[in-house]
Amino acid sequence: MKELRLRSISTIEAANAYAAEFAADFNARFGNEPRNPKDMHRPLANHENLDGAMCRKEFRTLSQALTLRYDKVLFILDPSPFAKSLAGKKARPEIVENKRLDEALAMVAEMQAGRELTRSQDNGYVKRGAK
Repeated sequence: MKELRLRSISTIEAANAYAAEFAADFNARFGNEPRNPKDMHRPLANHENLDGAMCRKEFRTLSQALTLRYDKVLFILDPSPFAKSLAGKKARPEIVENKRLDEALAMVAEMQAGRELTRSQDNGYVKRGAK
């Protein structure tokens, strides 16, 4: 942040000490009173997960061999009719109807955890067998 650099603040402790002063100055310059003071926030429902909603999303292209690479890890999809229909296409949000990927990602993580993966010579992962 430019403000920290201009004040020669380079440690987390110094930034935390300056945070209250910065917030007060920022709010004094840019804060506005709401037209309606009523709090319109609602509590999160049990199925809502901010960790899944507040995340960086990246598109990947599924190869013809039903693989995709992310963060130096090779993911291999089971050759289901649905997966085969996506070969060569980019993963897009409209593929998941409810726009909530948390449950699907949790299922994939669980499936991946049950597989024995070892490094190959080209630094990719190779499936050695499903449990």
